[in-house]
Amino acid sequence: HRSVAGARIVRRGLRVTTLTRTLLDVAADHHLDISVPMIDHALRHRMTTLSVLEDRLAARGPRPGAVRTRTAIALADGARESPAESVCAVRFHEHGLTGFVPQVIVRDRAGRVIARTDFLDEEAHAIVEVNGALKYAGRDGGSAFERERRRDYALRNAGFRVFQLTWSDLFSYQPFLAIKRYIANQRSSA
Repeated sequence: HRSVAGARIVRRGLRVTTLTRTLLDVAADHHLDISVPMIDHALRHRMTTLSVLEDRLAARGPRPGAVRTRTAIALADGARESPAESVCAVRFHEHGLTGFVPQVIVRDRAGRVIARTDFLDEEAHAIVEVNGALKYAGRDGGSAFERERRRDYALRNAGFRVFQLTWSDLFSYQPFLAIKRYIANQRSSA
């Protein structure tokens, strides 16, 4: 339980903390798969910056959760477009997968855009896509699925291994072990 001393007063007399303090408190108190998506969202919407978070954390001095908070800030990236992508990045960290860059445009040899990927490890020629069920729901679900299938086919023809993850995959170690094995094999054969 945290004190809200120093919190500013807002409507209806509720005491709240600033966004920066809230993000740092959550990062100190909760697992990375909670705090990193929150920080990513704030960065993506230009509500804060990494330097503001780092400076405020340094000004706090030593306190419980500081290491976890520094890790959350180090993992944060405003390029990620969904909480699922943020959780996936946390899983990469937990499994020692370091080569993935978010939101990379992949082109064919002629320079035509094939896709913008959720994550790309260029060296290993590995792509990870994180898709929620809503992507294929509704009126256009069948068309979206077909577009995704054609896109994956084009990426595979360009020499990439595509891993499709769902929300439930983010809470299982097996998909990440498969990705890790694939990347290790790619790097050892290079």
